Amino acid sequence: MAIGWILVNGVWYYLNPMAGVLDPGGNPIPEGAMYVSAVTPDGYHVGASGALIGR
Repeated sequence: MAIGWILVNGVWYYLNPMAGVLDPGGNPIPEGAMYVSAVTPDGYHVGASGALIGR
């Protein structure tokens, strides 16, 4: 299995065996999808580019 970043149809995905992640609204996040303009499951805020803003 490949591990690392891949761009598919303009969306970045990180390939890594991981499952069961939900956004703050309880909606499933596609496995490996990069967070943008969101809060990660561990509480970090990321901007529109996916770059870390802070906690």
